[in-house]
Amino acid sequence: MELEEFYQHAELKENPFRQNEDQEDDPRSGIWVGYDDQKTVLVRFLEKCTREDGRSHFIMLYGTWGTGKSHALLWARHQIVHAQAGNFQSVAYYIRTLKVEDKLSFGQAINHFVVNRSRFLRDVLNFGQWLKERIAEFKTENHLGADFTYEDAVARLYSNVEQVTIARHILHCQSHEDIISKLELAKSKDYKVMSTFATTMKLFTSPLRINGSNVRFKKAAYLFIDELDDLDRASVKERQNTNDLLRDFYDMLPKNFCLVGGLSISASDLESIFPAYVLERVRKKIVMSHFRAHDAKDFVQQLIELHRVDGASHTGFYPFDELAVDAVINRLPEELMTPRRIIEIFYEILEGTRDAGFDFTDPLVTLDYLEDNDIIEDALEG
Repeated sequence: MELEEFYQHAELKENPFRQNEDQEDDPRSGIWVGYDDQKTVLVRFLEKCTREDGRSHFIMLYGTWGTGKSHALLWARHQIVHAQAGNFQSVAYYIRTLKVEDKLSFGQAINHFVVNRSRFLRDVLNFGQWLKERIAEFKTENHLGADFTYEDAVARLYSNVEQVTIARHILHCQSHEDIISKLELAKSKDYKVMSTFATTMKLFTSPLRINGSNVRFKKAAYLFIDELDDLDRASVKERQNTNDLLRDFYDMLPKNFCLVGGLSISASDLESIFPAYVLERVRKKIVMSHFRAHDAKDFVQQLIELHRVDGASHTGFYPFDELAVDAVINRLPEELMTPRRIIEIFYEILEGTRDAGFDFTDPLVTLDYLEDNDIIEDALEG
């Protein structure tokens, strides 16, 4: 059966277990299953940053490989920019790894994942328009004439020299290309890119006193950096340089900012990657563990339902028999009971079912069908 016809019969838009959820608008990022305690702590710190008197926070999510750290970071971003956007009123960006072109580089990572693959450029343009509107209000409030320029206003509204400089550049940007050029994001070295990004976040979250009230473009800003365990495989010099930059970057950040790092490592190995001057800046460490069986089953069902076609006549685990799903999950050893491996395994099982010629003359894909065609065995070996 051809791909499109198979998923039409399965009442699915596509394979729910494909591997590309790092896209900002991927709805799978909105699923959270299990890890209730970890979720509570993470949400508490995310929400703290939106307070008017909020401070900066540095959080680390860690655990063994595949235990849901990446998904947790993507889920948090999804809540901030999609599901709970009205409550957060914030910006959030995700860096999949600091390693770009086989080298650890803050500057290249910010350019590759934030500048080129997120809403950052659009956010900067929106901030520029917002600032122009606030300047107009400021001029009216203070009875300032036409000869009072944007440059004059920025110098009055901000006391920090770096903020004044970046704000003036942004006010003259009309396009994404203008932002990249005027902020020199593509050509600068790591420290300069970090400094420019941090200053831009300060502009986003700093209050301006207009008409007797404090107004902010955004309540808070968030940066999620995944795969920090790449430092464990770096040279001593590269690791030290990156840790120095990580320390400096955190110290540059505004009050209403949350930096969240994810890495696959045990607690005992943290000190082998991060020196004391980094770890002492970490406000909270959140340990991620393996799924329990019922969490894994719930995760599978939610992924399937998320990709169900409109008006479907089936729900639940269809096209699978629930007993077949139970059997697959119960065969997984603890080290495979992770979001990542479950997605990989069920992707192979669904595609294996199609390859085996399942034609929907039977109502459900049963355990017997999977076993008779060696589909589970092939998926677990893959």
